[in-house]
Amino acid sequence: MENTAAVEVLEAVEASVAAVAVIVRRKGPGGGSGIDLLRQQADDWLEILAEGARLQAKSAALIVRAAAGFADTTRAMASPEALPQRVSD
Repeated sequence: MENTAAVEVLEAVEASVAAVAVIVRRKGPGGGSGIDLLRQQADDWLEILAEGARLQAKSAALIVRAAAGFADTTRAMASPEALPQRVSD
């Protein structure tokens, strides 16, 4: 796996975690009726669920890239060209 691809996926995961942290740390609205407060809480939970789904997709992409990189590397290792050649006397 190319280092740039890994960095991009890691940055995307970090952005998702940061987005969830903002929602979790956000203080509730300063006023309004009980229904408004509950609606805001429901919206916040939906935002967390949506960001969690995006995080899962980004994690799955990382796993797919890592598996592909591992497969490519092990194929290269098994290749006859990758094996050290014996020097004949």
